[in-house]
Formats: sequence, C-alpha cells, structure tokens
Amino acid sequence: MEISCSSCLTVERTVMVVTYFATGRGSPQQIARGLMSSSLAEELKCLVLYDVEMEARECATRRSVLNQKQYENLATFSWDNIVAEMTDKQTFLAEILLAVALPTGKIGNLAATESVVPVLGTVYGMLMKERFHELSSAQKVVAVTLANEQTHQKLRSKF
Repeated sequence: MEISCSSCLTVERTVMVVTYFATGRGSPQQIARGLMSSSLAEELKCLVLYDVEMEARECATRRSVLNQKQYENLATFSWDNIVAEMTDKQTFLAEILLAVALPTGKIGNLAATESVVPVLGTVYGMLMKERFHELSSAQKVVAVTLANEQTHQKLRSKF
C-alpha cells in the first residue's frame, strides 16, 4: 500500500500551526496534544507513515547488514549490527519498537536496553524481509542455528 499525502497540511492549516507556535499559546506538549485531537491528526499520521516508508526503502540496498549473506558475514553475525543499522537509518521505527519493548523508565538503562537487542533485531529483520525479500540474513542465521541444534529432531522426540 503506497501512502499518498496529497491532502496533507494545507497552507491554511500550516499557518494555523505556525501561529500557535509563534504566539506561545501553550507548551509544545499542549500544542501537540491539541493537534493530535484535531482533524490534523490523520494528516500528521500520513506524513509520519510516509517518512517511515521512505526510510525503509533507503535501507533496501546492497549495503544493508541484512543483505550480507556470504559465509564470512553469517559467521560473524551480530544482532548489535542489525540494531545499529535500524537506529541509524530508521530512528523513528527504532524508537517505536523500543517504546513497545520497554517501559519509559528503563529506556536509558543500559542493561535493560541491551537485553532487548536480539528482540529488536529479530523484529526489524522480519519486517525488512517481508517488504524486501533480499534482506534475509537474520532469517538465514536463525535457520542455520536451528538446524545445528537439530531442533526438528528434538521436537519429534518430545511429542
């Protein structure tokens, strides 16, 4: 689904938002809450989704860590590299996933943040592979790991 923003932020609405900021009526949080409860909310959402889609398209290149599927790259695979790419190239997506994975009070906590790196890397890898099939290194590493652990044989013996 391609996102169309042809109806986003008309000149009149842009002037209204700028006037809000220029007159100092309310804190930035109050202004943001007011905007999100107005008819502008859908337009703002449209712009944010469009930006996220464009960032995802920019990541779908041969330089992506998720596109490195040679043996040497898979042997030195690290979730940290995948999360680093996400935080560098898709900052907003990283912030959203982190907000879902951790309570606000733990986001600055190094131990708590490090514990969700594999989870964030897995989710990012799955999302990017779904959209861009060539970005599949995370799935290859998981498949090889499961095969090495003889997971299917262990499952059969349990049932």
